[in-house]
Amino acid sequence: MLRDFNFRPLKDAIEPFALRFSPVNYGVMHVRLAPGDPGSALADMESIWKKTDPVHPFEATFMEEKMRNAYRDIELMGGLIGFFALLGLSLACLGLLGMVTYTVGAKVREIGIRKVVGASVAEVVLLLSRKFLIMLGLAVAIALPVGYILSDMILGIFAYRISAGFVILGGCAAMLLVFGLLAVGVQTVRAALANPVQSLR
Repeated sequence: MLRDFNFRPLKDAIEPFALRFSPVNYGVMHVRLAPGDPGSALADMESIWKKTDPVHPFEATFMEEKMRNAYRDIELMGGLIGFFALLGLSLACLGLLGMVTYTVGAKVREIGIRKVVGASVAEVVLLLSRKFLIMLGLAVAIALPVGYILSDMILGIFAYRISAGFVILGGCAAMLLVFGLLAVGVQTVRAALANPVQSLR
């Protein structure tokens, strides 16, 4: 008696499967090899095979290769999604950094005046980063439902799957916020800590 197991790609559900013992119809032998270099074991098996059946050639394949070939399209899709996600995140961070740099450069005199009047570093940082924090919040609010729908569509390929829950989506949103806050915070804190005398010259 065997437990249910996947004998087809994971896109298909487990179906009834019968195993029959019929030595006459054997054409494939499954061998489990010890971890490490399989070269010597394959050479030994080939020499034994040639002694047993010198007519038919010895052909060896690995189960890992068959599994890899079965899921090659899914691996390719996962790699493309990861690449474009990283590319999009990098471009978004660079664009945000450029906007912050431009805004800080345009408000150098205003920052200097506010600091001379008595504004603290925290107040200057909040003044400069308020709009960008609102933009980051809107980006997360738009990205979360879109990410949930897309991940549900991709995971829907598999018969047995996990659900994209709050932990996964929350972690992605937190990562987006961390990168955005780093891009905004470095420039705004540097501008807030600058000497106001130099900016007012």
